[in-house]
Amino acid sequence: SAASDVCKRHIFIIASSDGGSLFLLNLDGHLVNEIQNPVWHRDTFQVYDDVIYLARGPASNPRTLGAYDLKTDSYNWLLDASVLNADWYSFPAIAGNRVFISTCTYFNDHWQYDYYAFHRQTGQILWHYNDQSVFGNDPPADLYNALDRNLSILDFMAPAVWNNRVIYASGDTILRAFDTHSGALAWSHQFNFRTTSAPMIAGDRVYVGVG
Repeated sequence: SAASDVCKRHIFIIASSDGGSLFLLNLDGHLVNEIQNPVWHRDTFQVYDDVIYLARGPASNPRTLGAYDLKTDSYNWLLDASVLNADWYSFPAIAGNRVFISTCTYFNDHWQYDYYAFHRQTGQILWHYNDQSVFGNDPPADLYNALDRNLSILDFMAPAVWNNRVIYASGDTILRAFDTHSGALAWSHQFNFRTTSAPMIAGDRVYVGVG
């Protein structure tokens, strides 16, 4: 994944590698800084107001969500591993002072979903919603292998934010929409088949792949 942002009167090119580092380069291609990425694969990030929000940390605490400040070359906050302890951590989304992210954990008979909103500047948990997978008439033959296939999709469980709603497709048959401020389930829709993409919003419509 790659992005650019303006910081310290420079334009940075930001690129992430699998299980290595996140690199900051100038427009001449020279390495400016390197942020360790010791374990994360198939990951991506968001940049907002000169801060990189990414689901990882340094080698000493790699299973975290962090806010890395490009101005100070340090983390503004970094969540302890016990806060987010899951098999999958989604792409983050940012709206106002909130960072939205979801996680998925495999169990023998279901997937456990956790949906979070964090304060963008402090990392404080503003709300947390826990749920389980619902497959209806389209259950996977093997839950573990089905989750493993989803993990190869970069946008698996990535949130889509519109107005006061954050919407998730989590690989089961349910599309879930939460109130961005309270975390209450605003609405849900069950399909006949499992969702296969992150939701996209255009105008007053939500688009998602199923099948």
